[in-house]
Amino acid sequence: MREVTSGNAMDALGYVTYPSKSLITASYVSEGDYIMYGYGAGYFTAIPDAAQVLVRMDGSKELLEGFLPAGDGLKAFKDNSIQAISYREDGMNVVLFANTLTNKVHQRDEFTFVANAAFCAVSHDFKDVRYNAWYAGTVDAVVDAGLMGGTAPDAFNPDGAVSREMVATTLYRIAGSPEVEGDELDAFTDAADIHDWARDAMLWAVQEKVLEGGNGALRPRDTATRQELAAIFYRNAGSQKAEGDNLKDFADVDTIADWAKDAANWCAANGIIKGIENVDVHGSLSFSPKTTAVRAQLAAMLLRLAPAQD
Repeated sequence: MREVTSGNAMDALGYVTYPSKSLITASYVSEGDYIMYGYGAGYFTAIPDAAQVLVRMDGSKELLEGFLPAGDGLKAFKDNSIQAISYREDGMNVVLFANTLTNKVHQRDEFTFVANAAFCAVSHDFKDVRYNAWYAGTVDAVVDAGLMGGTAPDAFNPDGAVSREMVATTLYRIAGSPEVEGDELDAFTDAADIHDWARDAMLWAVQEKVLEGGNGALRPRDTATRQELAAIFYRNAGSQKAEGDNLKDFADVDTIADWAKDAANWCAANGIIKGIENVDVHGSLSFSPKTTAVRAQLAAMLLRLAPAQD
């Protein structure tokens, strides 16, 4: 619902805040631009429950200029009123501003916000993927490539743990999702634990010897460590040893298991696993072999993996 300050109000130039992170307002946040012009003197008094508030007036500061007659409407306008929202639900994808942003010399804002909104519309606007996160572009790329998807329509879960069947599924997709048949999974005591969405991928991974079981179990839902990912990627690429010592720059190289060292060395040589920077020691990297891999890391590794297999 939109209200106006009064029937004869015109425009205002004032300070605003950006209460939620969005690609639509990202350029303004990065530039430190917290001033907005609006013609129409309007504001939203009620919005859908699922709407994201993009812009509010900054109630802690006075307006810079404008034509807004005094009264209750002016007070409501200045008091952190909602100036812009985005709303996605049931196939609807809209961005609404309470006022026009273009009048006289004030041209830039309207065009910039339209461009940002258009870019956002074709991006994967997962609410848990910050626009300035190191993995934001990576997530878009793996989703566009069909290698990974969201865990919900509006969530990617970048910090979520990677499971063995999840890894198998991504590699199966890289391979083109070939048709598979066979009863190899029946040899494992926990075959019933494989999710339906991963069954073909797990069968393919076993047949291609990309995944190996242990003690009669395949452990499809177990989380995968970074050295386990290295071993899986290595087997998937044909297990050709890399030349030289490519692990020497990792501070924790001695913690990599013997069974994973050839795989880790190959991954390092091909830039697939680049290490995690040590906060305490500037410029120092850790392979973190026994750390559980997360989805954002897997996304980055998958994009590096394809060229290494060519």
